[in-house]
Amino acid sequence: MKRKFSFIVFAFCSLLSLFITSCIQIRKLPASANAFSGAVAAVEEIEATCYNPFWKFVYKPERLVVIEPCKTVTGKVRAIHRAPDGDVHLRIIPEDRTGVQLNFYNYTACFGSLVAEIICSHKGKNPKESCFGYTNSLLTPRRGDRVQITGVYVLDTNHGWREIHPISSIELLERR
Repeated sequence: MKRKFSFIVFAFCSLLSLFITSCIQIRKLPASANAFSGAVAAVEEIEATCYNPFWKFVYKPERLVVIEPCKTVTGKVRAIHRAPDGDVHLRIIPEDRTGVQLNFYNYTACFGSLVAEIICSHKGKNPKESCFGYTNSLLTPRRGDRVQITGVYVLDTNHGWREIHPISSIELLERR
């Protein structure tokens, strides 16, 4: 019984530590990242460094805090969700965890995976107004595929997790 209690205390303390670290990381973002408000200068920086023509189709970009304007991640697709707004949400297990820092919400809500979004991928039941007249032609991988994705690395302030949003390119490295 004592051993089981010790494990529970250890697990609780580990999660609490991860949560506190995530909160500190959010506050330690560079001033330029926190200042993002959808301004033209920020969009130009994103397009110049990552060639991301999809940024103009992002719904409510003010909710996304840009950590890096261009990030490439390699990993395995854990899950795929076709959202009713027309986006495809991928859950990716990064191969190299040093390149992308996952936070508390990535571990708890996303089971240790990085969220990545292909925006305006299909005509959903409730398409968002930012996609009207546009459908993205990026490849949608399958669950289990090994992929390399490139896009804007952000903190989604609505959910708390870090993600690549939007994805500007997807390369299929290995089919499941």
